[in-house]
Amino acid sequence: MQLSVALWERTFYFANKTRHFDARMTIDPVQKIVKDYLGSPALFYSDLHFAVTREGRLVIRSGVQRFVMPQLECPIPKMLEGRVVVEEGFDEIRNVFTIHVSIHNPLIGRLMMYAGEFTQQSM
Repeated sequence: MQLSVALWERTFYFANKTRHFDARMTIDPVQKIVKDYLGSPALFYSDLHFAVTREGRLVIRSGVQRFVMPQLECPIPKMLEGRVVVEEGFDEIRNVFTIHVSIHNPLIGRLMMYAGEFTQQSM
């Protein structure tokens, strides 16, 4: 069985700072799920569920989340999870990808939200 891995390196430019966020996604062919390991090194991961809207945008929702320790993965209690919804699309007129991300916690409410656009860059 071959494990598929995708690496994501995101750079966010703000007025006075530049921030970086990395993630590693793996496909578990047995469970038929994508696991998103967040950060470098990864401190936790989330199962991801994918769907496509009628308009052709990709919607990604978080599922089970776990803390990652060197020899152990521990479930995060549901009330402490950051539930994520990502919607990505492509604007053919402007030739850019669009993104909207919302992270919500059942106790606190919205933890973070951002929207923007990006282009693919080759390495």
